[in-house]
Amino acid sequence: MSRAWTRRRVLRAGGAAGLALVACQSQEATPTATASPVPSTATSRQSSALNVRDFGAKADGVTDDSRAVNEAIRSAIAKGPGASIMLPSGRYLLATVTQSRGQGIYTKAAPGIDIATIGYGIRAHVLAAGASGLTIAGEPGTVLVMRDPSAAGIYLDRCSGSTLSGIAVDYDPLPFTQGAVVAADLAARSFDVKIDAGYQAPTAGYLGQALAVGGGFGLVYTAAGELKPVTTNALGSVPLAGIVARPDGTFRVQSTVPLSGLGAGDRFAFTGRKAPSGQAVVLKQCTDCRVDGVTVYSAPVLAFLPEDCDGLTFRGCVIDVPPGSGRLISANADGIHCKSNKRGPLIDSCRFGRNGDDSFTIVQLAQAVLATPSPTDLVVELDQYQLFAPGAHVAVIDQTTGVARAEAVVRDVTIVNWKGVRARQLSLDTPLAKVVSADTLGLAAAPPRPLSNDRTTPLDRRPDLVADLDRLGSGFVVRNNTFTDHYGGARIYANDGLVENNQLTGFMGNGLLVGMELFWPEVSDARRLVIRNNVFDRISNASNIFIRSNLGLLAASATAMGNQDITIEGNTFTGFGTNPAIRIGNAQTVRVRANAIGATVGDRGPAVVLDLCRDVTVEDNTIAQSPGAPDAVVVSARADKASVVVRNNKIVAPTR
Repeated sequence: MSRAWTRRRVLRAGGAAGLALVACQSQEATPTATASPVPSTATSRQSSALNVRDFGAKADGVTDDSRAVNEAIRSAIAKGPGASIMLPSGRYLLATVTQSRGQGIYTKAAPGIDIATIGYGIRAHVLAAGASGLTIAGEPGTVLVMRDPSAAGIYLDRCSGSTLSGIAVDYDPLPFTQGAVVAADLAARSFDVKIDAGYQAPTAGYLGQALAVGGGFGLVYTAAGELKPVTTNALGSVPLAGIVARPDGTFRVQSTVPLSGLGAGDRFAFTGRKAPSGQAVVLKQCTDCRVDGVTVYSAPVLAFLPEDCDGLTFRGCVIDVPPGSGRLISANADGIHCKSNKRGPLIDSCRFGRNGDDSFTIVQLAQAVLATPSPTDLVVELDQYQLFAPGAHVAVIDQTTGVARAEAVVRDVTIVNWKGVRARQLSLDTPLAKVVSADTLGLAAAPPRPLSNDRTTPLDRRPDLVADLDRLGSGFVVRNNTFTDHYGGARIYANDGLVENNQLTGFMGNGLLVGMELFWPEVSDARRLVIRNNVFDRISNASNIFIRSNLGLLAASATAMGNQDITIEGNTFTGFGTNPAIRIGNAQTVRVRANAIGATVGDRGPAVVLDLCRDVTVEDNTIAQSPGAPDAVVVSARADKASVVVRNNKIVAPTR
């Protein structure tokens, strides 16, 4: 008979999972847990938590448990608020994908448009939809193994007050491959890789689909498994022209840019994220939900995607490779990618390592203006993001400068047709003038995003963008986390945020990147941001903190100073090499104080560089300066020098 699970035991198991899950088995290991006999219906009714074993789940790593797990979840939701579901220790193979349609927030449509068709598609191995107060909890050793990399692992749709805890997520087959570099021809921008035993060929299946879509990029590591920049493009990654099989069983990797420092003995990994891909854990339109002690061992793209949510908490979560697995990559992309959230998330006491892009991102994807039927109406793009609800505050952003032309409040939203495609028509409370739309530019469609596949359309041929200022993820808190050894850094485009007591080490990119990047186009600039008491170490390929406003063609705005009221204090910076520890541009009212910057003779970059900025104070910092290093604080000609204050900084010799 299986054990009865009370609500107290469910919550206790979830709370301990952040520590216990590091002992979960790797994908290659044999499960220690075996399926126990299915308990009687009477026993199940006596328990306050539904047990997936009662629904036929075997957790033996072989049987497809998709039906049992999803049926248990639906049954728990049907019980009403406060229901719980338990997944005892074991490996749950999930080979069947559930498909559904998410309900959008819009209620009005022009004649001829069925509003019921306006929503978003869902493809997931595990789906909980419309739950209130639901708890889904695992034990130490509970691993869900997903079989379809094009589908999400766990998807929470329109849930409130619910908790996901104590579960590990993995994919089989893995959504990446890896191997050893056996030869390199740097002049030809190519190198040959022997794929590790047990890993897919990069030209097969899901990975082959990614190559067919358009190459993507790969990452190079040292023989010891540390990230190694080998190009000057994209912070050292390898943008791929292609990968082809060779007669000797190796694969030739062709780079689109020059290579340097790459040779036999290095390691290489190729992710399939260019193909249609799922995320390990998705929360869509969820409110006041918690993700506690959840581990992600692999993900086709993002480990966690909270999208169009409000007031989420991530505590004690882990993103890393299974212990002893020898994998180079955990999630293929970001750790937590918070998109279009209302109140920002709390990310607390998590550990993210070896993922293929950023640690966390707090962001919104802006929408292009397609038409202006009247001074108080804007027609903007319609995608899966649930933006611009009535009452929302919006800003219209000029793509040539990054500056907001105007702000307004949305009175009403109607789904309309624009040149044969669905769009959102926003009725505003105030008239707007001089808005640049696709119509006024004579375009049949909005140009593609610059960083995706359009690097040529000039900025003055790009329509204005609209941002929903109520859904930037503002009020976020990121504290007490460890982010280590992965490709990207962390990106902040929101207001009223706090980043404190974190360790950020071993990145290929920036430590913290602050401010809009219109080449995605991601918004907005940050205001009232505090970055304090963090440790930045071994981030030598880019600035540890970089504040700027990037436009659509990878150039910073020449005029905007939209990042405002930022405090950088009490942080420690070591191992930043020849790059500045802190670079500030497109900003005003910034305080850099009481930081410890530099410690080794290798820290030869400036401590602080001030570019396009004003009202900046750099004071009471301790700066270790190597002989022959540039000035500790560099103020460029574009800074408003009259408003810059540099005082009481202590210059010391490196300690090692």
